[in-house]
Amino acid sequence: MTTNPDNNPPFDKPPFVVDCAYCVEGFRPLNVDQFMGPLYQGCIHCSGICRGCDGTAVFPAAPAKLSDFLAALNAQGWAPTFCPSCLGVTVLTLILPGDTLP
Repeated sequence: MTTNPDNNPPFDKPPFVVDCAYCVEGFRPLNVDQFMGPLYQGCIHCSGICRGCDGTAVFPAAPAKLSDFLAALNAQGWAPTFCPSCLGVTVLTLILPGDTLP
């Protein structure tokens, strides 16, 4: 068994981290949508731009479970499309009477 002779190894990071001025934990506030509520977008300063949606996807602020989020949107007549890379909502599609499941 090897031991580290130095009990206080040097830090790789500073002891404090300055938060991004543009976002909250990697997401920046965007606006409030009448169907999805408060929305966030991925912060381009912290995490870069998603290659799947070019950073256009939005993230609802408060869905507890995906199934509840989908049910609430479907009840209002909307079906979301998700980015395959970041899983943000890219498009809301209107569900018309007579539409069937794929």
